[in-house]
Amino acid sequence: MKRAISIVVTLALLAWLVSDSRWKMVGDAFASITPGAFAAVALALFVTYVLRALRVCDEFRDEVNGRFGATLRVILIHNAMINIVPFRGGETAFPLLLRQVFGVSIVRASASLLWFRLQDAFVVGVLACLVWPGLHPALRAAGIAALIAAAWYLPRWARAPHNWTAGGRIVSKLGRLRDIFTEATGRSRYGWWWTAANWALKLAVQGWLLAMLLGTSFQTAFPGAVGAEAAAILPVQGIAGFGTYEAGAAAALLYSGIAMKDGLQAALALHLFIFCSAVATGAIAWLFPSKSTLPESPATGPKEMTAMNVLPIPDSGLPEGAVMPEHRLSIVIPMYNEADNVEPLLSRIHQAMEGYSQPWEVVLVDDGSTDATPNEIRRLAAAYGPHVHGVELVRNYKQTAAMQAGLDAARGDVIATLDGDLQNDPFDIPRMVYRLLTEDLDLVAGWRKDRQEGFWMRRLPSRIANRLIARVTGVRLNDYGCSLKVFRGSVIRSVKLYGEMHRFIPAWLATVTTPRRIAEEVVTHHARIHGQSKYGISRTFRVVLDLVFMFFFMRYRTRPGHFFGGIGIVLGALGTLILVYLFGLKVFLGQDIGTRPMLFTGFFLVIAALQMVTSGVIAEMLSRVYLEANGALAYVARPRPELSANEGDGWHLPSLPEAARKSSRRK
Repeated sequence: MKRAISIVVTLALLAWLVSDSRWKMVGDAFASITPGAFAAVALALFVTYVLRALRVCDEFRDEVNGRFGATLRVILIHNAMINIVPFRGGETAFPLLLRQVFGVSIVRASASLLWFRLQDAFVVGVLACLVWPGLHPALRAAGIAALIAAAWYLPRWARAPHNWTAGGRIVSKLGRLRDIFTEATGRSRYGWWWTAANWALKLAVQGWLLAMLLGTSFQTAFPGAVGAEAAAILPVQGIAGFGTYEAGAAAALLYSGIAMKDGLQAALALHLFIFCSAVATGAIAWLFPSKSTLPESPATGPKEMTAMNVLPIPDSGLPEGAVMPEHRLSIVIPMYNEADNVEPLLSRIHQAMEGYSQPWEVVLVDDGSTDATPNEIRRLAAAYGPHVHGVELVRNYKQTAAMQAGLDAARGDVIATLDGDLQNDPFDIPRMVYRLLTEDLDLVAGWRKDRQEGFWMRRLPSRIANRLIARVTGVRLNDYGCSLKVFRGSVIRSVKLYGEMHRFIPAWLATVTTPRRIAEEVVTHHARIHGQSKYGISRTFRVVLDLVFMFFFMRYRTRPGHFFGGIGIVLGALGTLILVYLFGLKVFLGQDIGTRPMLFTGFFLVIAALQMVTSGVIAEMLSRVYLEANGALAYVARPRPELSANEGDGWHLPSLPEAARKSSRRK
């Protein structure tokens, strides 16, 4: 109720301000702009807020854990506070909101905010050097080079070894601040990309609106938008940057022949639109409070969480009186920088397998970790015994190679895989193994039906990707990304995993088995307790590329000539039709075809068709070399059952007449 009253009062004040006749000239500037243009500009500005929220999600991905909606709310409120509080005092809202919503420390959030602002300054500075009118080319190039060099050198200076912490009181504090800043500069994976995309869109939109306000071209108005933002990022300014913003825009527009008065008036109108948009979106975000992820008490903070006091002990899920068929089970776990998870994960596995009636082992694969993960694996393998053993890779080969290394080291005829982050629950393994063996399946894949991750950044993209993969590959699963899977050892060993194909293991397995022998089981999913997530938004693009390769491999592995030849036939047919048409025009109608673009298009299509057909022939030859040289087959058959003693060698002998049988006995 208090929030609604505050917003009503704010809107009333804005209405009173607009009704003042002294603002009439600003209102007149918007008279020529259509409502559709206003809506497009407002939508584009909102997209810039989304890009800034993605940058924060990337920087604090472990704390945010996919909660994109809560992150966007923080950005909107922070942006509104910057515009309301003078002298950039609204910047303090960012670390306070991050601490309130996600539990990020004030110091760490402030260091990241400083790095954000430096990135903004570098990007806007480069754009200003590129478009500022009247600037000498030598100064333009020198400014761009200096800014890029500073952006490259600053993080490396911060990460360089230093002994500041050993100095005096002030120097030691500066040393700690330098260390915190160092962490901020290396945490984000795609910070520069988000920053560049945000400013490119934001300045383009402002330049477009400024051009409409001035009645001039975009090329003329765009330097004004860049100059306004370059002045607005100064550390000292008035409320919402009023004054500095308009001065920067007018100064840049002077070089384009725009009068100072006209430039200031248009810049003021543009700034008021941005200000009202920021305040309105911030007020709406403030109306919908976000639930905090902070622990209720310090005793339950992340550092004190363990597998014993956080994760519940579920039921086995096996039918009553179920007897597990005979087998040997290998549990394969690839790990990368999961030092805090090794011990609780092994403890959880031993809890889950305590009453398991068949032999089992654990294979821990260290994928070139840079923390204490390999030491933890060696220590705990010695403590638990020979059924726990590790495989250490010499460097980080990524998850697919680590999983393949674990499969190669596994000795069981049933193999289970899971992640090393405690989000998969080992208590689901016995139930999945029982289903695999009793239902004669080759794969039981886990389905994180109640996934404990954010909707916008994790669950929604994953849901779209799962449906796309299922449609392309023909293997209908709800959750391709779940690492908890149980395989029949003879089947999974018949395929090799390369690149980043661990996401497509069910589809990859469908090349050696039938989809009807692949099933899905609902499994438990926990929120991450220790360590950092290894997944980012970039995996979306890699998934698309891997999916293209998977589609080609599943359908054309043994007949690549059909793929390339089919494309070649289509291109050749189009090119031939074009050339025949032009030939008819030349011969029968006497028209000139030498300068027609269709002539070049026809020849290009025919040449491209020949190249595609030739590529198909070469691909067919390579396919034959692969299949014959490696002893690979174009099919996979299941092993034949052993013959019993009374079945002999399996040959059907012809029936002989009685006289012939007596004759054979006498002989």
